[in-house]
Amino acid sequence: MARMDRSTALFPAYSASGIADGIRDAFAEFAALLFGNTPFPGHTLEDEVSALVAPQMTLLAHQRGKLSPERWSEVLDGFVGRTFFWRGATEERFERVGRQKLCEIVDGLVAEAVRRANDPQPLPSTSRFDTSWAD
Repeated sequence: MARMDRSTALFPAYSASGIADGIRDAFAEFAALLFGNTPFPGHTLEDEVSALVAPQMTLLAHQRGKLSPERWSEVLDGFVGRTFFWRGATEERFERVGRQKLCEIVDGLVAEAVRRANDPQPLPSTSRFDTSWAD
């Protein structure tokens, strides 16, 4: 004789995972309604784009320096498409901004990274008589 789970004996539609999924969906919907359109102080689109681009920044900076401007614009457009508009899961705020504007933001971030990488970093000066660093 097969053994039945007591939670599904009377209501098979409400299995343990079904209830958990329903509760999780309800909380997600509540959070989206509560915080969905609320602008948080200090939270800008550029900050969010920067956070999404950061893991690939080294590769993008290298490609921007090595590729021709035409090829770079193709690579940049492909990157923005894969990062922000993948498989129809585009968030509304990225749709409102548009692909061209996102390309401009990412290009500006990459240009700044290339500029920072090309700036010479001064070597720290030390003196055997200055021991303030050892305190």
